[in-house]
Amino acid sequence: MEKYTALTGRAPVLPEWSFGLWLSTSFVTEYDEKTVSHFIDEMARREIPLSVFHFDCFWMREFQWCDFTWDERTFPEPRQMLSRLKERGVKISLWINPYVGQASSLFNEARDKGYLLTRADGSVWQ
Repeated sequence: MEKYTALTGRAPVLPEWSFGLWLSTSFVTEYDEKTVSHFIDEMARREIPLSVFHFDCFWMREFQWCDFTWDERTFPEPRQMLSRLKERGVKISLWINPYVGQASSLFNEARDKGYLLTRADGSVWQ
């Protein structure tokens, strides 16, 4: 292993905060900044140290869980919200899916530019 990692590279030491507790919305499908803040407040109230807050995919618009766009109906000021959370010393993790949903505007773009796998007949493989 020593020789192999000398050749391929060794993993960096992870930051200390990454070993701390990560709190998630646990797929609560309707949450907003108030809900997130409540989760974080409750951890503090119970004196449970929190390192990371993880937003499940519902930070994005429904059926668009791949376009990196905040659902501004639920999170109208995402930059400000993230700043407020960071001021509390919490790192942020955002769930992103490894696929492009058909309802996303990115699907048509990816299809038209040939970025998606296709069947022998040229149709998009799904």
